[in-house]
Order: sequence, then structure tokens, then C-alpha cells
Amino acid sequence: MPLCGIPILALTGVNQGHKNRVVRAAKERFSMRVALVPPLQNPGWKLPDLHSDSRARIQFQIALHRAQVAAEELTGIVALFNNVELIITDRTRLDAEAHFADTQARQDVINALRCDARVEMGVYDKVVHLRSMRPETTFEGAPASPTNLHQQRIRLLWREHLDFHSIGHTQLQHSIDYVLRQASSMIDT
Repeated sequence: MPLCGIPILALTGVNQGHKNRVVRAAKERFSMRVALVPPLQNPGWKLPDLHSDSRARIQFQIALHRAQVAAEELTGIVALFNNVELIITDRTRLDAEAHFADTQARQDVINALRCDARVEMGVYDKVVHLRSMRPETTFEGAPASPTNLHQQRIRLLWREHLDFHSIGHTQLQHSIDYVLRQASSMIDT
């Protein structure tokens, strides 16, 4: 269900997927035809130790989810009045869920958000998972890296979306070109 009738292209993935660079390239290419959901980045605050304190991590992700919803809604309203053809976001409402390896913590986030994952997925018309540009190699018998596990959770989470793409290029320009083609197909239809 697009915001204000404008389709949304969502980019998801770990930090090494270069989502910000891809979004900037799309804005440069399509200019006023696209609106970008403002990125929710840490403005230099010292955050609690989110890796050791599960409760703090849950509260942090809940706050980010609320901020994402508000940012998408505001972008949709502004986009409507500016005749924008496509909204692009580099974070999704479900990103919080993929941050937790612990099943109980993931369920705690879902319960606290009081949201239905299928409904949240339906907000986005197309989802492109930009996998890390770092090689996903592991030694036989060695546990997968946290980055690789996070990417696996993202793929599992989004695999039921009707228009989900997971790409893993080792060169940034290939990822940019792929996303530009996807965005162009959404604008031109």
C-alpha cells in the first residue's frame, strides 16, 4: 500500500552494502522525480552498549521504527504536493527485526511494536537487499560472521515480499546500476 499513492522503493541491508551511496546516485539521476525518506542516522550521540544490553537494544529499535514510520509519512505528504513519482528509503520498518539474532528478542520487538509484518511489508512496492560488498567467505566449520548472519536474517525476513530482490555485487557501480534500473522501471510504469 503506497503512501499517498506514490510507489516506494526500499533498500535494506547491512552498513557495508553502501545504501546511502546508492540512494544519492538515484537522487542525482532522477532529481525531482524522486523523494528520499530522510536517513535515520546517529548524529554523534553516544549510544548505550546495544550489544550487551538486550533491553536497551529493543527500546532503541522501537524508537527507530516509530521514527521511520513518521519519516515515511512526512515524505509521502511532501512528495504528493511536489508531483514526485517515486519514494526511496534506505531503511525499512522491519529492519529492527533483523538486528536480533535472539529469537525471543525479535519477538519482544514485534510484540512491543504491535505490528503485523505482512502489513508492514505491504508499504513497500519493491525491496532491494544490498548485501555487503565484503566477501561472504567462512572457513569450513567456522561460525558465520555477524554481518553474514544479519544478511541471512534480512533475506529470510523479506523473502515473502512479492517484489524482493537480493543482490550482492562486489563493485559499488554494479549495485547502483541495478537499483537505478529498478527505480526507472517503477517511474516509467
